[in-house]
Amino acid sequence: MDDCLDVVIPAHNEEALLPACLRAVLTTTGPSLRVIVVANGCTDATVSAANAERALARERGHELVVVEIECAGKVRALNIGDTYCRGCSVVYLDADTVLLPGSLASVHAVLSAPGPRLTAPVPVLVRPLLRLTRAYAAIWSQLPGVANDVVGAGCYAANPAGRRRWGTFPDVVADDLFVRTRFDPTERVVAPEGGFLLVMPEGRDLVTVLRRWRWGNRQLAAGGQRSAVRRWQRGPRHFGMTGPRTWFHWPGFLLVSATVQLSLKGLPQARTPPWGRALRLREEVLADHDEKTLRVDVVVVTHESRAHIDGCLSSLRSHWAQLTVTVVDNSSRDGTPHVVSITHPEADLVRNETNTGFARAVNQAAAKGTGSYILLVNPDSSLDSGAIDELLALALRFPNAGLYGGRATDTSGRLHPQSCLARPSLRQSLAFGLGFSALPWPSRLNPDSLGGWKRDDIRTVPVLTGGLLLVDRVLWQRLDGFDERYVLYGEDADLSMRAAELGCRPMFTPRARYRHVGGASSSPGQRQILTLRGIVTLYNQYLPAWQAPIARGALLLGIGARSIAERALFSKRDACHRARTTAWTSRGTWINGWRAGDDLDSAVVEAV
Repeated sequence: MDDCLDVVIPAHNEEALLPACLRAVLTTTGPSLRVIVVANGCTDATVSAANAERALARERGHELVVVEIECAGKVRALNIGDTYCRGCSVVYLDADTVLLPGSLASVHAVLSAPGPRLTAPVPVLVRPLLRLTRAYAAIWSQLPGVANDVVGAGCYAANPAGRRRWGTFPDVVADDLFVRTRFDPTERVVAPEGGFLLVMPEGRDLVTVLRRWRWGNRQLAAGGQRSAVRRWQRGPRHFGMTGPRTWFHWPGFLLVSATVQLSLKGLPQARTPPWGRALRLREEVLADHDEKTLRVDVVVVTHESRAHIDGCLSSLRSHWAQLTVTVVDNSSRDGTPHVVSITHPEADLVRNETNTGFARAVNQAAAKGTGSYILLVNPDSSLDSGAIDELLALALRFPNAGLYGGRATDTSGRLHPQSCLARPSLRQSLAFGLGFSALPWPSRLNPDSLGGWKRDDIRTVPVLTGGLLLVDRVLWQRLDGFDERYVLYGEDADLSMRAAELGCRPMFTPRARYRHVGGASSSPGQRQILTLRGIVTLYNQYLPAWQAPIARGALLLGIGARSIAERALFSKRDACHRARTTAWTSRGTWINGWRAGDDLDSAVVEAV
């Protein structure tokens, strides 16, 4: 039984989120799983949603048990789920929780140690949208009981010796805190790998959830666990523990805490209610379903990419999904197609006689695929292990986001902030024209810095770029793919903004990391001109009519000033260092943006 793991998932009306939870669990590698879904008092299609994942469980060599009970109640569901366990280590998982890649394998490794153990993956906080919620989350995530200990809010696990620390779950709200009190600090070990996405409720929902947590603490205190609860709550009294970086969040944290505390004043002291009548159990057995493996169509567009394409294709790996790779070569003359056909014969190679541009080539490849997602990868990008699965975890948990991007670094490991940007705006062009975008401080004057954000947390962003971009196929088809007017550069920003108009919120995760050389298939001067041409097209399309000319003028001002600086610093022989000078002397080729019918070959000739 050492190489097995039981997973108990209580689910009440979780039709929407349960499939994402199950897919993240069933695609795990490592221990053999028995996943027990206890649908309690459901009035929606939770049971059908759970049974729909049977094919995936069977394909991955795991066992999926679906149990339905008539009455709602998480504690009842937990106790009933325990009766289906095999006596090995057990994970208790909320149905709205998506585990990140490597979580269960890490949990299993921790629980394999001798002696009682309680463990949980690290909660990975998704940045809230509202300022007050962000303030509360910033302090809460730094409390001693959260930052340096096992947090069971969504997922916790115990080995057989640890599970014997308690019998049935008592009928209390805070089941995770109850379990935590059964273990000494030395027996609680945070799983070092993976994590789970933690979504903090917003607005009134935050107060409601916190009120429920506090009520659960009262129940435990009434049951003789007062000292343990006090140890858990001790953190907020230490004002300086979180450090100066989070001090300005304290007013919001204290305001939310006071609101919750006042809302509890009129409530009586908690008493543990009786269990109630016995429940009739019914195990749901449905017909077999089709294969449910996630399929991702990977699209790589190449042009003179021989030096990087092998490294790019070799880095495309996923434990969660079946990858179908299509390489569209835009008239390379350096032998790129030959390298692809020799080193990666499994990839579908499409050769274009002319350089059709990035947008048209991606649309061409995407039309060939049938996967649930389309993944765009630049040929000069190299993905870290697990990057694709991290994007898929985000997509499963937030299906309405539609677009998902990762954290780019250069070849030396330094942050490449252009993996996500601000919306094109007059403020953005003025920041460039006045030189604010070239200064390390003050970052708030440069919209593309997104307030000086270090790209170090999960959040919604205005624009994702195409170095590594996962797109839901349904959204892709609804948007009709890339706008082919953007021959090269600007098409990803346009896609993000059109998706936002449909109500999608593009999301960024720093856990999906990749190294990006950037512009490896063109000279600095050509790249600068083509980039400016895309930016001007965005200004023309999305800015009010009176702002677009001012934005174009600010671009000219910025390019002119940088051209003067380049001429002073570099000689004529240093052509590779004079991209802005080339852009200034060729300003007539980009100042009007892309026009219908433009092609990349003629644009490159003009840039030269």
